[in-house]
Amino acid sequence: MAPRLKHPNIPARIYRRDIKPVIGELKIQDVTALDVREIIQRARDSGRPTIANDTLGYMKQLFKHALKLELTANNPAAPFTINDAGGLEKSRKRALELSELDNVFRVFRSHLNSFSGSMS
Repeated sequence: MAPRLKHPNIPARIYRRDIKPVIGELKIQDVTALDVREIIQRARDSGRPTIANDTLGYMKQLFKHALKLELTANNPAAPFTINDAGGLEKSRKRALELSELDNVFRVFRSHLNSFSGSMS
């Protein structure tokens, strides 16, 4: 069976860095919306709006799962939206400059083994 998450280390890292310091010692039923707000504000205020959005999403999933297991009676993250966290994410509209492309291809050439067509 394939793992549910392609990169499970990402939510684990966000939990350890952003969520656990605020609510890691609390019982799940004792976590409040104020705790959730503090977590997403800390991530946003540290200049990481995308992480703030991801953190909110992971907390919503965490509490939704706790509800299913009857570990808590509410989801304190449910009322929050991305506008409360990092805001709407915009894609970048930047292309590499010629000098950057030269550097990229120099790195590719120096690591041909890593960029070969073989997937074994």
